[in-house]
Amino acid sequence: MTQPSLPDGPGPRRPATLADLEAVPSDRTAHLIGGKLYTFPRPRHRHEKAHSRLVVRLGPFDPDASGLAEPGGWLFLVEPELCLGNERVVPDLAGWRRETMPDGSASASATKGTRT
Repeated sequence: MTQPSLPDGPGPRRPATLADLEAVPSDRTAHLIGGKLYTFPRPRHRHEKAHSRLVVRLGPFDPDASGLAEPGGWLFLVEPELCLGNERVVPDLAGWRRETMPDGSASASATKGTRT
């Protein structure tokens, strides 16, 4: 279920803000895109199981996860908060080629979020 913008009284809707995103209850996931707040129910068991299997399969590509150097070359984060200008999204899983993140860690534009 989505909530495209927020009412601010009986008049026209106002754009959603980071404060609106932070106010979403923890039993929901939320994304702020283009001034619109999108909220969804938290994932169910079937989704979480598929997510876990995907993380295991991708492990060899992330040497931090597998301890192996090959095939390597990737950094994977589970539920990172991606800050794209004024927009915030939290995908289930995101990956970057390590050369695009030279320090090998999350940056200000991709930080581990507390919200999913």
